[in-house]
Formats: sequence, C-alpha cells, structure tokens
Amino acid sequence: MSQEVPHKRKCRDSTSSDDSHQQEHQLQTELQPPIKRSNRPDRSSNDSRENENSIDDLPIEIMCLIFSFKYGSKFAPNSSKDGVHLLFRTFGLASPSLRQSCLLFIQRTHFSINVEALNPANAVWLATQQVKIGALRVGNDTTLQIGMTLYLLTSCDIKALANVRIVSGVPPRSTPIAELRKAWADGIPRTYANSTRITLVDFHAQISDILTGNRCPLTKMELNIEKGKWYPPILMNFAETLQELVLKIGASGQVYQGETERQLKKVTQAISYLRNLKKLQLRTWFPSHLHIRSKSLEEIDTYYAHDKFWVVECLCPSLKFFKCRNFVQFHECKNGVTPVTQFKESELKLLRHEGGVERWYDRPSIDFRVGDRPFLGMKVGDDCVVRVRC
Repeated sequence: MSQEVPHKRKCRDSTSSDDSHQQEHQLQTELQPPIKRSNRPDRSSNDSRENENSIDDLPIEIMCLIFSFKYGSKFAPNSSKDGVHLLFRTFGLASPSLRQSCLLFIQRTHFSINVEALNPANAVWLATQQVKIGALRVGNDTTLQIGMTLYLLTSCDIKALANVRIVSGVPPRSTPIAELRKAWADGIPRTYANSTRITLVDFHAQISDILTGNRCPLTKMELNIEKGKWYPPILMNFAETLQELVLKIGASGQVYQGETERQLKKVTQAISYLRNLKKLQLRTWFPSHLHIRSKSLEEIDTYYAHDKFWVVECLCPSLKFFKCRNFVQFHECKNGVTPVTQFKESELKLLRHEGGVERWYDRPSIDFRVGDRPFLGMKVGDDCVVRVRC
C-alpha cells in the first residue's frame, strides 16, 4: 500500500500538468490567426480574391472622374504642385492599363492652357495628342510664342474652345536663333517657329480666322488692342456667342482728344454688334470719351480705366450694374459716369477709409439707384445701380 501512494500522486501530478499545457496551447491557438496550408485549398479565400477589384479594373469614366478631381484640367508643366502633367508621373507609371487610362483622360478632357508657360516640347506633345482645349491664355511677347499659339490652334481640338485671353498688347520681339533651333529640334515646324515679326493686327486676324473656321463657341474673351490699330472682326465674328469681354485699350504716342474719340467709334460699333454680351470690363491708359450702346449688356466696369475716361452715353436698357471709381476729395467721378448733380458729403462719407487698403475689392463702395440719383448720359432702367468705389 505504501508503494502505490506515490505512484498515484505522480500520475495525478502528471495529469494536472498535461491539462495546464493543453489549456495554454488552446489559448495561444485562439489568439493566433489560422494558418492556411498550401496543400489544402481554401475555396472561400479563392472566391474572395476573385471578387476583389483593383484600380486597373475601374471603368474609364470613373478613372476620368478621379483624375479630374486630383489634377483638374490645367496643363501647367512649370508647376510642381498641380497640373495634369503630374498624371503621367504618378498613375501613368503604375501599370500599362493605368497609363492607357491617362491617355484616354487626356483625349476626353477640355484643358485650360497657358501658352506662356509652355516650352516647345510641351506644345509638340499637346499637338501630337490632339488634346481638347477649352480655355487658352495667349502670350505674344515673342515670335516663338505667337508661332506656338498658332501651332496649337491648328493642331489641337478647339471645337469646344470657349475662353480666349490675349493678354499682351505690345509688338512681339524676334526670337533668338538659338531658341528657334531648339524649338525645331523639339518638333515645332519651321512655318510656326521663325523670327518673322508680325503686327498685332495680323496676329489677331489669324487667330480670328482659325477660331471662326472651327466654329468655336466663344463665350469669354480678353483682348488687348491699340485704339487706332486693331481688328474688329475678332469680336464681331462671335456676335452670337460672346457673353463676357475684357477689353484693354492702349495708345502709343501722343493722345489727341478728338482723334481718339473718332478711333473709339469702332469700339462702340463692335460692342453694339455683340447681341448676347452680358458683361463688359474696360481698361484704358488714356483719357477719352466713349459711347456704349447695347441691348443685352447687364454689367459695365470701368474701375481700371484711366482717371478721365468717361462713358458719355450709356444706352443699355438691360443694364443692372455700372462700376466706376470716385475721387472723394473732389466730389467727382474719377472715371465712368458723372452724376447730374454733384455728390454730397453725406453720400460719400462711406467711401472714406484710412490708408493701407491696397486691394480694390477691400475698399468701401456705395450704390446709387439711377431712378433716385440720375447720371449724365445714362439711358437705362430706373433700377440700374451705379456702384462707386474709392
């Protein structure tokens, strides 16, 4: 009997030890994820992998929305932060299918292009892809910029071009031969890349012919002209579509009042010919008088015009706003339109401000209803508002 007791205690100890080991092993098994064995296929995991979709499998419409949200429609090769040029440096390097999606996005999107920000290689790439141009900012500082502009307009898809900005109003400089050789090497045809200087009138005429030939639905335009030397058809050819116009009028040499007014008659005629024009902004660098006659105009802005640039006749029955400047110190309009009776101090007190306000839209303004406060030459509705800003 004495020999059996230790044996039973030993068995009991070993049994309890085994139970503790089993419990510990079970706990570790529950905490750890199950191990998949390659020799035992898991049908559920295979089914889940078959149902998974990668970005390569997304429809092109979805990819275009993603690209448009991420990169927009600007082609800005000189920018490191935004611009669709980054598309090919990111998604375009991920896979062949994504690169193809990038190309399709390029072909479907209407891009906003600034010619001044392009180099010849950029222009050749855009022309080769025949991208759709929806908005174009044109620089004409050099003959090469003019050539690249005409090259893009004749090579790309401009049937949906709705916004054109011709920002420079100075005759172009000749391009150095070294830059021309580089442009030729990059692929710009010599017919476009040359040192032949053309006048702004000829440049505007060529652009007008190209846009008219492609029936571009132009709704917005910024045009920089010289008062006595410009090409009116560049506006009048879009009489049915043009709705917003920023017209910058410069002058070279001595300015004579009578001569200038005769030269501005063409501007008056062109504006009256634009049957759907809604907004007109005038920027001038000389004093003069202008007549504006339009049945469709709803807003006129002369804030950036010369100090003594007056609209002496405003025959615009649909006009809602006329924006201009005012000299508070002298109680008279700086430009735009003049009140029939002089402004009162109480009317202009809101325009007084301390120094340091640089941005025009931060400066105070005051509104005058024409029906209550008439202005010289304004033949508009009584509810038209003249907004005077300091």
